[in-house]
Amino acid sequence: MAKVFIRKRELELEIDFEEDDSRIILILDKIPFVRYDEFSDTYRALPCAYPELISALRNSGIEVISDISSDWSLDVDLREPLVELRPYQRKIVEWLRKNKFRGVVVLPTGAGKSLIAIYALYLLRVKTLIVVPTIELMHQWRNKIRSVLRIRDDLVCFWGGGYRALCGITITTYQSACKRDFIVRAMDKFGLVVFDEVHHLPAETYLEIAKRLVSPHRIGLTATPERIDRRDRFLPLFVGPIHYGARVSELVRSGYLAEYEYRKISTYMDKEEWRTYRENMRIYREYVRSNFPNLTGRRAFDMVVKMAWKDRRAKEALEARMKAKAIAMAPKSKIAKLNEILTKHRDDKVIIFTRLQRTAHLISYTFGIPVITANVPKSVRRKIFSLFRSGRITKIVSAEALDEGVDVPDASVGIIVSGTSSQRQYIQRVGRVLRPKRKKAIIYELVTAKSFDEFMSKARKGLIGEDS
Repeated sequence: MAKVFIRKRELELEIDFEEDDSRIILILDKIPFVRYDEFSDTYRALPCAYPELISALRNSGIEVISDISSDWSLDVDLREPLVELRPYQRKIVEWLRKNKFRGVVVLPTGAGKSLIAIYALYLLRVKTLIVVPTIELMHQWRNKIRSVLRIRDDLVCFWGGGYRALCGITITTYQSACKRDFIVRAMDKFGLVVFDEVHHLPAETYLEIAKRLVSPHRIGLTATPERIDRRDRFLPLFVGPIHYGARVSELVRSGYLAEYEYRKISTYMDKEEWRTYRENMRIYREYVRSNFPNLTGRRAFDMVVKMAWKDRRAKEALEARMKAKAIAMAPKSKIAKLNEILTKHRDDKVIIFTRLQRTAHLISYTFGIPVITANVPKSVRRKIFSLFRSGRITKIVSAEALDEGVDVPDASVGIIVSGTSSQRQYIQRVGRVLRPKRKKAIIYELVTAKSFDEFMSKARKGLIGEDS
């Protein structure tokens, strides 16, 4: 019987066989991420190819001798989960089961994506790695696993945030998991890997995690998988097919998310703001027309950014665009309209979302509302959330610090003062108020007419007001 030897070699797998066998060569040539290395006269493979490689060889009657661990059985006694799956969650779990627990699950924020992954862990009962964007999410995942599966904290390990331990259920961050020392140790340790907020994974550095793990079972979780750089095309290749679950409107009709009302309110720049806005946009557009006449939108902007470090006029154009955007994001009329809304909802819990920190601080100063940005210490965030949860404070303003990876207490009103054209960010923000509750949620979006702001709002069209 023909024999194939598979060994770990640094971050790759080395494949060798004793004598030329056309069957083996034909098999290896058909498997993605397997290549012939002339220098070593062996075949090399990315670890992610291992499950398909083993299956193809053994199904052809070829004996495989490997030093890759394939015993991923979990040495933790798991009891039946305490939380029952909702019908749409059960459908997704069944879909995952049919796809050998490989795939990207797309569900709105608040729909219980993490519970689906925990059920997969329970059903597979294999050693599991969970990769998350932030240290805060590491702790949230451990708490969720502990409460659903009723296991002790010490049976769930952390790698990252000052911890360096691997065990049956390990939680790490993308930043930690892409490091060489982690990959070398974790390469063949896990049968299941869960990528939370999987839209982060296609980043060039983070994609190494998916490439260098043997794990046959892979689940990605996200509210929207799409990326501006279009690298989301790698998700089906390294995680599995993309499955869109229930949409916001379906979950609202079923009572799993709060019933909501969406109100888009147009605001306008005054004469002085409009004059300053137009002048700054003229400077930016003239530079683009002079230097990149065939480019528009994002492509033109990217080229101006590249030129700004060596071309003074490009730097001036970029600064002009930033000034124009800042005016459009928060004209005086928008702050006045915000005051009207806050007065109307003085007794409701409200989260205000802005894109710029300066706008968040302006709102905080003007209305005496606690502000949360990426620069606010975690201890202060936790205190603000605790006060918000208890009702001692009822308003929070944030500059892109609550979009993901943070367990935000429920609110019944969301006010989007400024945002981006990102579908993901928009869905995350709306999800903060669309949690199961008795009170009808209200989403306000303040949009400055005839500006950047209006363009970005149109790019998001249909996500809330026309969610169908």
